[in-house]
Amino acid sequence: MKPSRLVFVTLMFAAAATAASLLQAVNKSLPMTTAAVDIRCPIGSVCDDGAVWLCWWQKYPDSWFGSSVRSDIGIFCRLFDKNGRDMVRPMRIVAPRGPGDAMTGQNPSPFFACATPDGGFVVFMSDFFPDPRPRDTGFAGVVTSTGEHGKHRTRVVSVSRRGRISSVLLNSSAGGSSWIKVAFGSDGVMHCFTNDLQDHASYARLALRDGRLSILDTVRLDFPVPGMTRLVSWVHDDNIRVAIRILGRDTLLVVHAGKTRDFDHTLWESAPSGLMTSYRLRLPELALIDSASGTDSTLAGVSSVGVFHRRASLVETKRGFLFYLPYPQGMRSFGLDTVGKPVLGARNENSVRSPRTLGATGTQFIEFANRGYGPPWSMEWFGLDSAGNTYCEVQRSDSVPGRIR
Repeated sequence: MKPSRLVFVTLMFAAAATAASLLQAVNKSLPMTTAAVDIRCPIGSVCDDGAVWLCWWQKYPDSWFGSSVRSDIGIFCRLFDKNGRDMVRPMRIVAPRGPGDAMTGQNPSPFFACATPDGGFVVFMSDFFPDPRPRDTGFAGVVTSTGEHGKHRTRVVSVSRRGRISSVLLNSSAGGSSWIKVAFGSDGVMHCFTNDLQDHASYARLALRDGRLSILDTVRLDFPVPGMTRLVSWVHDDNIRVAIRILGRDTLLVVHAGKTRDFDHTLWESAPSGLMTSYRLRLPELALIDSASGTDSTLAGVSSVGVFHRRASLVETKRGFLFYLPYPQGMRSFGLDTVGKPVLGARNENSVRSPRTLGATGTQFIEFANRGYGPPWSMEWFGLDSAGNTYCEVQRSDSVPGRIR
């Protein structure tokens, strides 16, 4: 074999090993439950260069409550590159407010995280602020039980690749990972849309530069504004149907699968034909520029049968975008042009592909099933490429977080 051929084959095997071992690297990089701490609710996010951010809770074991908060209790994160080397070592990004079990309902708890375009990390967490007690009780502002009355707000924490931590507090409360949508502009602005359990929606713009966060403005979206309710109805919908992206500096692209597609009633059956609608909204006022719709069966794309990624996504291509939508048997991609309008064309069907064959373009996701409440544990890796194909790897292991080695 010629030397050049040998080098090429070696590089191919090295790339395959790296892709195939990403979940093993995650497994090794998350700490395990021990007699001293419980590890709960991991969240992962993959950067464009293949580096992986991880976030998790560390708490006292359920059978023991300390009298003071230790340095190893709270919310932690870590960043390692695609070869498994630490870029940001494990560090605490949020400490509990009071003594005892750190992960009670009153302390911050992470529910959503994503990598930023510059390779940083943002974590969204619920933060509880109790109603003040009367001063004559001597317990003003002290949390004493999980039934304490108060207000939930959303804390956003950013971590740069240099380990710089910044935090801001939004007045709105997000109901969970399914009701938050985030898009990043080329001007360093992060656009966040949240919806709480009472269907109160909010829009916030945050400046994000080298890990430093600051709030530019926030707007409530559920008050009576002519035309606004219809234009922002997608904010109230689950992320399984909606994906957003910034075009240029001042245009928000929203792609929405219509509610005619009832996932609960069509589980494991063929999903009914639905309407795909894309909106272009001018930022920050969210004024409608234009919209376009098409029946999903008439749009160009690929149906990948075999796995079910739990979030709709937009992936950029040379000709525009692909809207990836979960359906009961797997994932479907739908073509959009450069301004986000649906593209008519033929559809193909493929099986889900191996991670070894994922190319250099597309996006990657890590999901944790049953993220903190006992076995069975599993981790899933998804790749969505710019050709419309879906890739997946699943790992189930007794050594994943929350289990004692």
